[in-house]
Amino acid sequence: MVDSKCNDILASHGKEYRIFLPDEIQKRRTLLFKILKALELNSSTQDDHLIAAMHYILDNEKKRALFLPNEVELPFITNFWQKRVYSGGSKNPKVNRKVLESCILEFVSKGLNCWCNNFSVN
Repeated sequence: MVDSKCNDILASHGKEYRIFLPDEIQKRRTLLFKILKALELNSSTQDDHLIAAMHYILDNEKKRALFLPNEVELPFITNFWQKRVYSGGSKNPKVNRKVLESCILEFVSKGLNCWCNNFSVN
């Protein structure tokens, strides 16, 4: 446990804030899930992997287990998130629920920021 925290602190010196997201998101999880439901987001392209992942975490909102079954495709996640979301090896990969929620919420946030930055009122 201490070793893990030390590694997190060392990594933060590289300005890697995402290692702290799971703990921070869990503090506001109920509110963030309410916002996700209220937004009723859809994909603007045929690629709906992020929307499917968002629905997956919403469908599993009541679960408190550390791991979820690997039942969602995540081709959009970065190497940083892949290393943290998946565990259990390639034969029986498990998905870390808290890390997955943080990952999906970060990507939704980035997508909304992109949309908002391109939206203009005439």
